[in-house]
Amino acid sequence: MLFFTVEAQIPKPILVTYKNANNYKDSLTNIRKIGYDYDNNNFIIYSYTDIWDTTTQMYLHFNKSTFTNNLYGNPTEILEQRYDTSGWKQNSRTTIKYFKPNLDTLSVYETYDGVSWNISSRKRSSYLPNGKPIYIINEKFNGSKFIPTLENNYEYFSDSLIKTFSYKIYQNDTLTYSIKETTEYDTLNRVKVLIRETQNVKLLTEWKNQLKIEYSYLDNDSKEDEKLYYNWNVAQNNWNYTNKIAITYTIDEKIETLIDINQKIVSRNYYKYKTNGDLLNQTLEIWSSNLNSLYKTIDTKYDYRADGGIVQMSIYKRNLNDIDTLFHINYSELYEYKSTTSILDLTTNNYLNLFPNPTNQLVNFDLGIPYEDTPINWYVFDRTGKIIKSSSANSNNNSINIQDLQNGIYNLIVQSQKGKMYHGSFVKIE
Repeated sequence: MLFFTVEAQIPKPILVTYKNANNYKDSLTNIRKIGYDYDNNNFIIYSYTDIWDTTTQMYLHFNKSTFTNNLYGNPTEILEQRYDTSGWKQNSRTTIKYFKPNLDTLSVYETYDGVSWNISSRKRSSYLPNGKPIYIINEKFNGSKFIPTLENNYEYFSDSLIKTFSYKIYQNDTLTYSIKETTEYDTLNRVKVLIRETQNVKLLTEWKNQLKIEYSYLDNDSKEDEKLYYNWNVAQNNWNYTNKIAITYTIDEKIETLIDINQKIVSRNYYKYKTNGDLLNQTLEIWSSNLNSLYKTIDTKYDYRADGGIVQMSIYKRNLNDIDTLFHINYSELYEYKSTTSILDLTTNNYLNLFPNPTNQLVNFDLGIPYEDTPINWYVFDRTGKIIKSSSANSNNNSINIQDLQNGIYNLIVQSQKGKMYHGSFVKIE
């Protein structure tokens, strides 16, 4: 348990503008923009989406949402309105209940027909005392009862490492298809083997192997060295090797090379980082038979503010069949922020699960938030409340390199795009 508050200048997004090009050679045009507003506690209370109209060359209103939050900044009710030629109209309402401040157990989605609210669907969730999910079930309301549509189930080893994950698909209240993934770990709790099985319940089939991935690492490091992929051969009743991803590292770069069964390179991904761990570039090269070499096709670039917030994410592309072309920007996201002084009460904010803990190299966290609530910003504080590391990421599943930190106790605060705060503490050891 943490027993102090932190005062920090934390940037909050107030506007995100999205642009793209229909053709990789075309210039960028507006798509939409999303804006945000916050209360005095820096909890999100309002958001809107405007869509670019190519005829009028103007942004037109699309929807807006207002948020009612609990003491921890988590929404307990979200009211959405849609805009048409006659003005704003009620569209949907979501009410949310929580098991812990950041773990929702029941979300009910309703739509408005112009007269009254009508239940449409709901999501039910259950968790272990440590916050790990047991199941997440999506259900739709057919007018008389709730019937399942999707279901996720989780099983764990005693140390909270996930053992089995299953994904179930329902049609007309009947389970039709299931996917199950079983994970094995090595003595350092690193993923060693992942096996995926499928089951067509509708056809009354048994569980069948589909995919196996074997992982290897750099000595006692958490960095992956190689991933081997196998598909199940039904006729031979065994696993057949298909390809592998070989991973190498430099001081500021990670390189993933996809190699097929004949030891031929298929593609290569480059990830280039700043010294603080921020991703600067991700470049994809694909093997060209015509050139008999790798050909750069996609380049993703990230620009940052001094305080760590992403300013712009840009994707450049060129056509594999058009060898002489240069890169052209194909997609862009522009971010605007306001810097706010937040008094963060670490005894009451949303708890963040960090692992491994204690650790000497990497600390990992997984928020489990929707993709549309990314990118996230994270901040590492020492015991005096001073920010000593910060960065942004486009995923809610992240690792932070803490090898450069002195031994001791540190606090991590993660902020989602919609302003929600999560916190946790970790211990750095040798």
